[in-house]
Amino acid sequence: MKLKLYYQSQVKEVEVLESMTLKDLFYKHFTSKRPSLIQVGGGLGSFYKGFDIRKTLSELKFYEESILFLDDFCPVDYSRFMLRFVMRELGIVNESLKKLYQLIEDLTNGSSDENTLDILRIRLSKPGKTLGEKLACKNISQLLEWYEDEFESHVKGACSLGICRGLFKAQCINACPAGIHIPGFVALMKDDDYDQAYKLMRQENPLSSVCGSVCARPCEDRCRRGEITGTVGVRALQRFISAKALESWEKETCLDDKGLSVGIIGGGPAGLTAGYFLRRSGYDVTIYEKNAEAGGMLSYGVPKYRLPSVEIQREIKTIEELGVQIKRNFEVGKDAMFDEIRSRHNSVLIATGTPIGKSLESTIDSQAAIDFLRQVHTGDLNSFEGHILVVGGGDVSMDVARSSIRLGAKVSLVSLESENILPASKEECLQSKEEGVNLLHGYGIDRIEDSNVHLKTCLDVYNDGGGFSPVFANSDLVLENVDLIVWAIGQKRDLSFTLMDQPELEGADDIFLAGDVLKPTIVIDAIGQGKKAAESIDAYLGGSGLYTGKPITIPEKVLNIRTFDDDLREIDTLDPIMRIKSFDQVNKNYSLEDAKYEASRCMRCDRNSSASLLLGR
Repeated sequence: MKLKLYYQSQVKEVEVLESMTLKDLFYKHFTSKRPSLIQVGGGLGSFYKGFDIRKTLSELKFYEESILFLDDFCPVDYSRFMLRFVMRELGIVNESLKKLYQLIEDLTNGSSDENTLDILRIRLSKPGKTLGEKLACKNISQLLEWYEDEFESHVKGACSLGICRGLFKAQCINACPAGIHIPGFVALMKDDDYDQAYKLMRQENPLSSVCGSVCARPCEDRCRRGEITGTVGVRALQRFISAKALESWEKETCLDDKGLSVGIIGGGPAGLTAGYFLRRSGYDVTIYEKNAEAGGMLSYGVPKYRLPSVEIQREIKTIEELGVQIKRNFEVGKDAMFDEIRSRHNSVLIATGTPIGKSLESTIDSQAAIDFLRQVHTGDLNSFEGHILVVGGGDVSMDVARSSIRLGAKVSLVSLESENILPASKEECLQSKEEGVNLLHGYGIDRIEDSNVHLKTCLDVYNDGGGFSPVFANSDLVLENVDLIVWAIGQKRDLSFTLMDQPELEGADDIFLAGDVLKPTIVIDAIGQGKKAAESIDAYLGGSGLYTGKPITIPEKVLNIRTFDDDLREIDTLDPIMRIKSFDQVNKNYSLEDAKYEASRCMRCDRNSSASLLLGR
C-alpha cells in the first residue's frame, strides 16, 4: 500500500507492507526519538501511543492514506486544529460545535476558568450526529484523558511548549521554568543598563550569575531566532550582565518586617531562592545547611571548571546581605530535631535535594557519583592514576568523567542511551570528547571478571509504553584494567530527619517542599520551584504576594531586520590540551563587543510582532 508520512517538517510518500508495525514504519523512515503520538488516517484519524505502536498497518482503519507522527505538540492546540478541520474543511457548522470550539479557544487564550474542563467533558460526551463531529469529539476526549495535566496547565495560563500564543509573551520566557523576562534583560543590556538588566533577572532568579554558567538553557531550545540562523546566546548574555552588575552591586530593599519567620532546611538553589524572596517580602528567614558551604549541588556537585566557587558564593552573599541567616554545618536531626525547628518558625520549607547517590554492587572498587564529586570539590581526591569507568548518560556522568580526566585518570564512560537520545547536553558531550573521554553510548555492563568489564549492546532503553526496560544483545567489547567504577545512575532523597511519613508531611499545612526533594530536575527548575514555594508560604502566612522590587521599564525598541542573517556568536573556550591540566573555567565570558552583537540578534518576540519592521535604528 502507498502512504504519505508526516514527521515534523518532513513528508515522505512510501510503499509499505501491511504487515509492518507503526513502530517499524517510523524507524525505517525517520532517525529520531520515538514520537509521543501517532495519528493514522488524516486530520480526524485515530490516535495511537504506547504499546499500540506495535499494531500492524493491517489492523488499522484509514480514512485517508496518511500517517502523522507527532512530537513536541500541544494537545489543546491540536484539539483546536481538529475542530477547525471539521468546520472549515468539512463544512460542518452548528451551535454545538461553535460552543465546543469556544471552550478550546478559551483554553488557548487565557479566558478559561476552573469550570472549563468539566464543561468540556460534558460537551464531548454529547457529540453531534455527523461522522466528523463524532470523530473529533472522540479524539479530543482521548487527548484530554492522556494529557490532562497539560489541559489543566492551560487553565492556569501556561502552555508548556509555547504553542498557544495567547498564554505567553515570548517562547523563551514561556520555556524558562523561572519565567525570566529574557527579551527584557537583553534589551536593557543592549542599552548598557546592566544594573537594571540584572535586577530584572533577579525578579525571578536570584542566582542569575550561577545560571549564566550552568543553566541547561531550555529558553534557547525554544528561541524563535533558532529557526533562522541559530538561537540567541541567552546563557552567555546572562553571565556577562551578571558580572558587570555585580562589580558595583548595592544591597536590595526589603519590605518592613512582618514579625513572622520561616525556617528553610537546605541551602541549595531552591532553598536559597525561597529565602531570598521571603526575606525581601518582610519575613525573617533562617536557612539550615548541613555542609560547610551553602549552594547544595552547585557547590559540591558541579565541577569548578563549569562553575567556580567564587561565582556561587558571590551571589549567596547578596542573599545574606538582605538579612537571610544561613546556619552552616547545622544538620537537622542531629544538631536540632525537626520538631524543634518547626516550633521555632511559623512555616518550614524542606529543600534538601537528593543527597544519596544510587550505586550497584561490584567486585571492583566503586562509589556513587555524588560522593566522588564531593571528594573532588573538597580536595580529598586530587589525583588518580588508573582507569576509571563512569556509568551513566546524564550531565552528572559527564561531570565525573571530565573531573577524572583532570585528576590524571584514563576515563571510559558507558551509557545505555545512544548518542541521539542521551540525557546529557550536547555541549557536555562535545567537551568530554575534546578532553579525551572514551564515550561508549548504547552499552551496559554484562559481567565483571577480575578488573575487566565486559559490555553488552543496549538495543532499546525503554519499552513501547515508555517504561524503563532495556533490551540487550551480546557484544565482544571489553574494558580492561578498570580500577574504579563511578555510578552516575541517579540520586534519592532522605527525609528521615523529619521522623514523619509521607502522608503526615503532605498533610501538614505549615510544611512545604521544593527542588530536587520533590523531583530531580535542572537548576533553573529548582529555582522556579523555590519561588513558587515562597509564594505558597506567603499565602499560607496571610501575605498579599511576594515583593520583587520596583517595576522595571523595558525598552520598546524597533526591530532591526539587518541583523536577521547574523549567526550566533559562540563563546570561546579554553584549549582542550590546556584545560585538562586544571579546574579553571572552560567557557570564557563574552567580550563587550560580542555581547552587544549577540544582544542585537534578539527579535523581541515579547512585542508580539505588532511593531512595524523598520530598517536601521
